[in-house]
Amino acid sequence: MLSKKPVVRLTGQKRHQYSTKKFVGREFGSLIVSGFDGSDDSGHTYWRCLCVCGKIAVERTDNLTSGRTRSCGCKQNGGLK
Repeated sequence: MLSKKPVVRLTGQKRHQYSTKKFVGREFGSLIVSGFDGSDDSGHTYWRCLCVCGKIAVERTDNLTSGRTRSCGCKQNGGLK
C-alpha cells in the first residue's frame, strides 16, 4: 500500500521532499510513474514506473525529471515492436 505522506530525506538539513501524489501518474517519455519504491543512503528517491512496452522499471527522481531516463531501455534496443 502506498503512503500518502511526503517522502522526506534528511541529511543534516531538509534536502528533498517528494510527494507521492505529485509523481504517481506522471509521464516521463514512455514511462508512467506507478508508485514510490524507496530511497537509498545517499538520499536518492526511486519510483516504480510502467513503460509503454509493458516492462516495469525502477528509476531515480533526478533521472526522470531531467529527461535522462525516458524509457525502460526498449527504445535503445531497437524501439517498440
